[in-house]
Amino acid sequence: MMFIARGDAKKLRLDCALPPAVRPHTPFGSISLSQDASRDAPPATKEPRTGTFYPGDFCLRADQSPCPVLIGTGVRSRKLAGFKNLDIYSLGLYVDVPRLKATAEGQELPLSQMFDVLIHGSDLERTLRIVITSRLVTQSRFLHALEENLAPVMEQAGDSTSLPAFAAQFESKGFHRGTEVAFTTSGTQLDTYIDGVKAGTIASPTLVKGLFEMYLGQDPVAPDAKRAFAQGLAKAMEPE
Repeated sequence: MMFIARGDAKKLRLDCALPPAVRPHTPFGSISLSQDASRDAPPATKEPRTGTFYPGDFCLRADQSPCPVLIGTGVRSRKLAGFKNLDIYSLGLYVDVPRLKATAEGQELPLSQMFDVLIHGSDLERTLRIVITSRLVTQSRFLHALEENLAPVMEQAGDSTSLPAFAAQFESKGFHRGTEVAFTTSGTQLDTYIDGVKAGTIASPTLVKGLFEMYLGQDPVAPDAKRAFAQGLAKAMEPE
């Protein structure tokens, strides 16, 4: 299954973080026009540190309207293999802004409360789109980092089955510079897409909460990204 986005081009490939000479031959899916091509898509955004391009909106269905829009982008950095503060992947957050505004019921919510809605919201579609930007990031390293953060949350909730099922989605998936992973939810289920193909769905509100809390909670793994998300949320929630 490919992600669908509106735009003014007939077919636009998602740009990854590599220059053309070394860009993988099979990047993450294609972005095609939706059936409502008459509507303008929000402009794409280039994450400045890695050069990764993020389309302005992100649709899972061709007939979806409106689509969740890009709130902000950032970078996950980590000390890896002797390198200091290596940028290992970029990430973008997409949110169904009309639904978020409806949740606010016309009130001006503080940013902390908006992040709580994105972490816990049961009917609010949101997507974290990750693009691997370092050749040192393997599938096992990527998955280990996720499990390291998610395991305490799952254990505390008494959920012993969802994390192994989540990890199984990554089996036999080769990771390279430019690999894309997207996590999408609009309820208690987490859908995982790897290079544009749906890897699976896990029904676990604890997994949804734990994953989005990693990036949007009080101790995010990518603080600069959360700051960018905060700025984007404040702008998105401004009265029209």
